[in-house]
Amino acid sequence: MARSRTTLTVLSKILRATRQPLFLLDRDHRIVFINRACAEIAETKPEDLIGQECRYHSEINLPYLAQVAAGMCPPPEVFAGKRARGWIGWKTPSGKVIRRVAEFFPLEASRNRTVGILGLLESAAVEELVPSNSIKKLEPSFDQLHWKLRQLREEQLTKFDPLVLVGKSAAIQRVRKQIALAASSAVPVMIRSLPQNGAEEVARAIHLHQQKPPYSPYFPLDCQKLTAELLTETLREIFRRVEREAIQQPSTIVLQKASYLPQEVQQLLIQELKKNRAVGGLRILTLWEIDKKQKDTDLTLSSELLTSLSILQIAIPSLTERFEDLPLLCQAILEHQNLTETTQITGFQEEAFEMIMNHAWVGHFEELKEVLEKARDQAKQSEIRPDDLPSIFRQAQEANVYPTEIPQPIQLEDYLAQVEKEIIERALKIAGGKKAQAARLLGMNRPKFYRRLEQLGIESLFREAPDDDEDLSL
Repeated sequence: MARSRTTLTVLSKILRATRQPLFLLDRDHRIVFINRACAEIAETKPEDLIGQECRYHSEINLPYLAQVAAGMCPPPEVFAGKRARGWIGWKTPSGKVIRRVAEFFPLEASRNRTVGILGLLESAAVEELVPSNSIKKLEPSFDQLHWKLRQLREEQLTKFDPLVLVGKSAAIQRVRKQIALAASSAVPVMIRSLPQNGAEEVARAIHLHQQKPPYSPYFPLDCQKLTAELLTETLREIFRRVEREAIQQPSTIVLQKASYLPQEVQQLLIQELKKNRAVGGLRILTLWEIDKKQKDTDLTLSSELLTSLSILQIAIPSLTERFEDLPLLCQAILEHQNLTETTQITGFQEEAFEMIMNHAWVGHFEELKEVLEKARDQAKQSEIRPDDLPSIFRQAQEANVYPTEIPQPIQLEDYLAQVEKEIIERALKIAGGKKAQAARLLGMNRPKFYRRLEQLGIESLFREAPDDDEDLSL
């Protein structure tokens, strides 16, 4: 026993002293060892990182040590016994972006049982390994989407970065600029979107965009569920509170399903909006859902209030309007779930991702989240596979592989001519080739019958024979 302890002590000293940056994770994704060379890259001490949990995500609005641990996390398939090579990285409090190439070695106690992971870092930074103008082209071998997502979030760092805003499309970049504009003042803002398409998250992003702790109050009010009396009392109390208290940052009222506002509440809002409250007072955000099922009689908002509430308008694009964002958006949703789930998912198998991209999304962001949550629950590997997706995706894929045969158009005149030709030939056969008798069988006079023979290109099957009165039938 003493000899084993001595061996471990010597091994620990060697690993701590080596200039090769390295760290060790246990099977629960926690850092159990990190040497000084590795901790110095993170600008911290080894003991500060011991015990930190490495989860596979790209969230950056976390404490610094949690960000470092996430940046050091290997892809989940390494825990399944697969060796991998790729980047690790994070952003320091000073704003410096850390990038290192790392090798991940699964440590197996027995077959199919990984008890830990050894991570070895290249001593040189990525910038020193490749020319600076090639860094953006250098992609890690195992998780390209993961690092593209992390880079995007580092570039667009905000205090509150909702999933619905992930992407680089022109449509979503426009929304980001509008959020910044709305957050810079207290003017009323109307947020227009399809149902369950992230309007609430955009409203919260406006509220938190430029705020510092302690945050000012945020009041979401469901205008469809709350009674007129309760809405009136709540709004009056909020208005009194704002006037009474010296608030340094604007409080926010969010009118959910605003088209259902009762008339008496509308009058109260019109009166308050005329007071032209300045920054530091109150901001009103109106969520206007574009719901095709809603009847015109349900839209009771007066034109005066509608104009007052929509000084600035933000339209949240549907999934079909920001199709190019779908890869990063799907990856962001999966990684966000990794924060709270024990099972860590890397991404998507190529065929499964093609099925997602080919799906006819009706435009709802929440629909996409629900599909990926269900797929995650079904996943038995570290990536989403075709069998993990709902059955409708597989049915659509099969329909593409075996498309329904499209009926060919029928040329009626040609079809009828062919039928007529077959009947005439049959009559001639029964009549033994006698044209006059065949004409009588068909109820046609001779001149007309002969013209049809010529038009249809029919030659007699039998030699012409004298007519008789034999009773023939078809």
